[in-house]
This record gives sequence, structure tokens and C-alpha cells, in this order.
Amino acid sequence: MGEHQLIQWNSHERLVLTAVGYPVNAGGLVATLRFVADCLSAALDRHALPRIADWHRLCCGMLTKATDAARTDPLLHAPSAASASYATYRHFETTTAIRVDDAAGQRINAATGLVILHAVGQGRRVPDIVAQQLTWLRKRPRKRSSLTDWTLLAQHCPLSTDEVDAALGQIESPQLQKFLSYLRAVFCSAVTAMEVDPAEPTVGDLETTNLSEQPCRVRHPSPQPTEDGAEDPEDNPENWSEPDTESGSLVNWLISRAVVWTSLRDRLGVTSSWDRLHPLALRSVVRSLTLGLNSPLAAVRTFTALAFCCLHSALPSRLAIRIPLEPNDDLWLNLDAGVLGWNFRVAVASEPQGPVRRDPNLIGIRLDSRVLRWLRHLRDERPTATTLGDMLAVPGGDLQLEWLTSYRAYLRTHGERVRPPYDARFASSLGTVYLHETRSDVWPCLLALDFAHVAMGLLSYVHPSEPTLRRREETAARFLGLTLGSTNG
Repeated sequence: MGEHQLIQWNSHERLVLTAVGYPVNAGGLVATLRFVADCLSAALDRHALPRIADWHRLCCGMLTKATDAARTDPLLHAPSAASASYATYRHFETTTAIRVDDAAGQRINAATGLVILHAVGQGRRVPDIVAQQLTWLRKRPRKRSSLTDWTLLAQHCPLSTDEVDAALGQIESPQLQKFLSYLRAVFCSAVTAMEVDPAEPTVGDLETTNLSEQPCRVRHPSPQPTEDGAEDPEDNPENWSEPDTESGSLVNWLISRAVVWTSLRDRLGVTSSWDRLHPLALRSVVRSLTLGLNSPLAAVRTFTALAFCCLHSALPSRLAIRIPLEPNDDLWLNLDAGVLGWNFRVAVASEPQGPVRRDPNLIGIRLDSRVLRWLRHLRDERPTATTLGDMLAVPGGDLQLEWLTSYRAYLRTHGERVRPPYDARFASSLGTVYLHETRSDVWPCLLALDFAHVAMGLLSYVHPSEPTLRRREETAARFLGLTLGSTNG
């Protein structure tokens, strides 16, 4: 691989690399270490403590090593697609410190430096969600009512426990309250009682060690910022319109979203709307995603399989992982039949008149055969799974957000930087393919769960035959480059 494998890091230097989530053979190390040095410098200006000064000098020495190695390995200078696929690191690799004459920005830099020192003291990586929130603050969220707390915090980022307590009295966002609680713990340890002193040798310093020889923990791919610095809105839970999916209906949520949030442009089939990809753009993303099904990394294949489940169900990932694996009266993943099945009666207010199909309640949406093979493999590994998330081994609690953020980052690496395939945007786009390939507003509803274009009353008079459904699916599949599996399992 690259020459930077041969950089000799001592044990203290490796602690810094671990804190920022640096993966072996990643790019952009020079920019990352320069940013970390700038943040530690801001922290040193705020808290003139010898321990912080020692770590700042150590980081400057690491920057010199990386800069020298970059003469023979240009990858060390620029971010690479590989390094953008790791949690936490992408935040430090692609950002820049705020200029020194920006007082509010320097407070954010100082807080970032202290967060890094806190992780160094614990010998752990900075949590991805914390690194992401610091990035949001650095971007100075625009003054909107929904971002008032972010704007307030960006203008005066707390740098002491007293300032944290004062900020908590003004912050209403539960997400930012957790962030501030984390900062309080940081200020108690990183400033007053650093657990590790870089001036004291450790056993690992008796001989320098090649970083590439150290075991590298598997991390999930994480977000790659877009060209304009925007993040996926789904990464911020405050933007979620959360349905009661524990006891409610996923199909009803899709219908409600279409009825309440669909714009006139969407209803008219305009493909330049913000929340959908143009069919040609979607085709490019899908064909790029299918390459991930051949990856030797299980995490990549899992993310790819989730992406296609989101696309065919029209659900963002946070809801798609709740799709049951057992038949029900709503929506479920039937791996034996090779389909996403949904209950057509949910969308029909009353029983239709006239002849009906043999199984009027079931609409089967076929998945790509390669996706099915991987999902069936995961089912064999986790036979007790009851939902798609269980089968994909999606963690619970706070780790779930980090896992889903990583998925969304992986998804964005397969699209254009100017108009990235955000999670919800990508999941909502299959209907436009059916709309423009079939010239009908019925097929987006039946085969893509996109209710934005159809008059709901019309569905009471729709009785498509199984062969017709399969022909329409093949039309869309040929356009996207998919190979649909059979429906007999």
C-alpha cells in the first residue's frame, strides 16, 4: 500500500491517531494532523497548562513526520474515498480550523482540542456523533427557528463546567443537552487530570512500532461531506418526523407523508424537486451501489442491501430497519418468496367493486437477486432475527444513530457531490422511474410505495394481474440495471 505505512509512531502518537479514528492506509493525514495541532493550540491559549503544551508539541512532531512522508506518498495530503468511509476520522480529515481572529470559532476549536485530549486520555476514539456535532457548530448553522439552539451554541461554545451549566439552562434540544453533558465530562478530565503524560515513556516507547502492524478495528463507513459542506438532514434526529411505528403502520406513514408533505411539483411528476433524484441520477447511483455487492467487506454488502431495501420500500433507513420478517397486515420482508410484501388494503378506504385478484391483499415487490442472496445469508447467521435491523445486526441505543449515520455516508459516496443521494431522497426516488417509464401514476404506488402522484380514490378500482406487475417491474429493472430475483424463493 502507501509509504505512510512505514511511518514509525510511538505509543503516545498512536493514542492521538486512535482518538481521531485514523484507519491504516487512509488519506488526508497531513490535513488531519494540522487541524488537530490548530485545535490544541486554541485549547492551549484558553488553558495554559503544561500537559496540553506537551501534547501540542507531540502533535506538531507528528505533523512533521507526515509531511516528510507525503513527499513520496501524495495520498497523505488529500482525502481519499477509502478514508472517507470510517467513523469519526472523516470529520477531522475534511475540516479546517477556524481563523485565529474569529473569537467564537476559536472557542469551538478549543473545545475540539479538549475533546481530542479527553479521548487520548481514555485511549479511545472520539465518538462519531460528538465529532459530527462539533462539525455542525463549526459550520455555523443558519438562523432558523429549528436551529436556534445550534446557532446559540456556535456563537458561544462553552469551555468550562460553569459555562456548560449556563448553556444547559438555555438549550432545549435533547441532542445538544447530551452533547453538553459530554463536554462537562471532558472539561473535568482533559483540563485538570489528563490520564496520560506524553513526557513519560511507556512500554510501547522502548521501541518504535509500525502503525500498520497494529490491529485495526473494523469501523463502519461514515459520511463524506458534500461539496457545499452539507450533511444528510437525516443525520440530525431533530429533523425527523417520527411515526409511531412500534404499533402503527409503515404503509400508513408513507401515505401520510405523501398526503401532508408532497408538493405540487411532486404531484405533477416534476423530477427536479429537492426530495427526489432524477431517474437518470438514480440509475447512476444504483449501478454504482451494485458494485458493493461484490465487496469482500461484509459491512459494505450489508449497507448495500439496506440501501436497496430502502429504495424498494420508500422508507428512510431509520424506519426500514423496522420492517418485520414475518407476514402481517402492513409491510414485511419475505425472503423465502424474495419480495417486500405489502397489504394493498391499507391504501384502499373501502372494498373495490368488480373482480379482484386471487390474493387481493398482497403486492410483492421483488428485490435484486444479489441482494436476496446476501440477506438470506444474514438470515442464516441470525435465525432469531424478527426485523430487518436485527438481521443486519444494527445496534441499539445511541450506537444506532452512529451506525445509520455511517450507512448514509456510504450511500452518499455513490452519488454526485452537488446533489448527493441523501437517505430519504434516495429512498423516495424509485417512484419517479415507474412514473416516467410507464407513464402511469398507479405503478409508482403499487411497486415503489410512492403515493405522491396517485389519486387515492383511484386505488379502489385498481386490480392489476400478477403478470402485469412483473412486466412493469422488469421495465424499471432494465432501466436501473437490476436483476430481479424470482418470487418462488
